[in-house]
Amino acid sequence: MYYRSAPSTAVQSLIQELVVNDGSATYLQVPSETLTEEDVNVALGGKATQSSTHNLWYAENAIDGIKNNWTKCSSTGYGTSPFWRLDLQEIYRVYRVVVTNRIDCCETDINGTEIRIGNSLENSGNNNPRCVIIHNIRRGQPYSFSCNGMVGRFVNLMIPGPEKVLTLCEVEVYGTVFMSSRSSVKINLQSSADLTDPEIRDKLLEKLASALKISVNVSWIQPPVEDSTEPPADTQCP
Repeated sequence: MYYRSAPSTAVQSLIQELVVNDGSATYLQVPSETLTEEDVNVALGGKATQSSTHNLWYAENAIDGIKNNWTKCSSTGYGTSPFWRLDLQEIYRVYRVVVTNRIDCCETDINGTEIRIGNSLENSGNNNPRCVIIHNIRRGQPYSFSCNGMVGRFVNLMIPGPEKVLTLCEVEVYGTVFMSSRSSVKINLQSSADLTDPEIRDKLLEKLASALKISVNVSWIQPPVEDSTEPPADTQCP
């Protein structure tokens, strides 16, 4: 097998399973794990959305870098389990999330907010693993929450329950790139299955994508072909 860079543990374990259980050579393309050493506020390059918007308090206001102006906060309207979601555009290992509470009033509205990080958009991303529950943040103050390197593309802040409102004056996300959508790894797969059959090929790709448990695009670099090479004849020593 040839790798452009070291594959993730999930890729390695899946390759081992396929090689052991399967035997025609072809190539699969899946993202590879890449890491940077920068610890920067990656939220500034993301895209924000929220479950609803109150007046001019748009979702993107929470990632504009302005922390001390209450008119530059984001806010949902009142509703059931309102949320704010940040798409980081890449998969990151998130070490900490810094949340700044509104400065004008209503500082307790944020109490009970959950920070969730992951790659799924199921239930608008609110089913991803939870980093922490916010119990309180003083008015106008930032508070840093450690997420211990959780991996994900989406960062959600959500308050469960009826008749809730979510107001955020700034959300900062600090971490490192875990997996770039532009990077890839080649896998030379030996399989006993008939990979010239499109249906079998598609099922194998589905199995690979499912086993990785992350949001990736998996594709064939080149169509599999049947290996017609005859095995070498047995020879006897003189």
